Amino acid sequence: MLLCLCRAAPRVHDGVKLDLARRCGKTLTYNDPKIRAMSILIICLPPAAHSAASSYEYALTPDGRTLTDHAAVPAALLPSAERGGEVLAVLPASQMSWHSIELPKGISAGSPRLRAILENLLEDRLLDEPGQLHLALAPGAASGAPVWVAACDRAWLRGHLQALEVAGRPVTRIVPEFAPETGALQLHIVGEADLPFMVLTGQDVSGVMFLPLGSAGLALIPAIPDTDDEMLTLAEPAVAALAEQLLQRKVCLLTRQQRWLDASRSPWDLAQFDFTNTSRTRTVKRLSSVGREIWQAPGWRPARWGAAVLVLANLLGLNAWAWKEQSALQARRKAIESTL
Repeated sequence: MLLCLCRAAPRVHDGVKLDLARRCGKTLTYNDPKIRAMSILIICLPPAAHSAASSYEYALTPDGRTLTDHAAVPAALLPSAERGGEVLAVLPASQMSWHSIELPKGISAGSPRLRAILENLLEDRLLDEPGQLHLALAPGAASGAPVWVAACDRAWLRGHLQALEVAGRPVTRIVPEFAPETGALQLHIVGEADLPFMVLTGQDVSGVMFLPLGSAGLALIPAIPDTDDEMLTLAEPAVAALAEQLLQRKVCLLTRQQRWLDASRSPWDLAQFDFTNTSRTRTVKRLSSVGREIWQAPGWRPARWGAAVLVLANLLGLNAWAWKEQSALQARRKAIESTL
């Protein structure tokens, strides 16, 4: 049971609800069966290309609901997810672009020509050459209907994923920090006091808007509604006071770690096309790790003994059945011989 003072806004994400509930006076319950109770190491990839000086911000959750640790460290010092857990890479909004397209008829997410078709459809909209970008299709995409495509620099993404692989933290899933939404407007104020940004999502926004926080940036976004029922305004603690001063309205606090936890529940997985095999390989390794834990961990000893007894009982039963069948066959042979 959680408490919250903030007014409820339509279509607030579960992670946002949790954070608002910590500040508040209205009762909220949290019971989402879609959230898997598993350990997740959430790593937000830095905007700069990987180098020896790269530092990775991370958050650790033991159950997909609560956060137990967070920090910024080199890749080699990142903590390990528990056995059977997941390593999740979060792509920051500053590195993403979003494009709405309509897939031709007969083309689906599994089509072998999908990548070439996406490059052809997006060629005139992209600032970089399509071959230099990693593209990912929205979950549940179908032909004949508008669908979102995420784009980011391929070399940047590959460099960080390889660095995490070398550090023994292979990524099993890739999600965007923010993704296009169809519900009420959400305005997120993020960054540091000397370098603040705003991110806008919702039904009146084309994809995800990432802009510097200031008069110039505010002039580029749709008119800000007057009430919290029409738009939820969230800010990181470091920029909350600045946001209230510029926006002339109260904001709700939401840490970046809680936002990453919310992103981990997204249906998106950006590990597509040339990153697909890597993602599948990581999943196989994670399942193998679960198998090793079941085989070796002391806590699974009773289950292992039970399985061994079950196998032994089946072997004894098969031997008894085989002996009985052999005896019956010999008896029939003797009967035939005596008749002849």
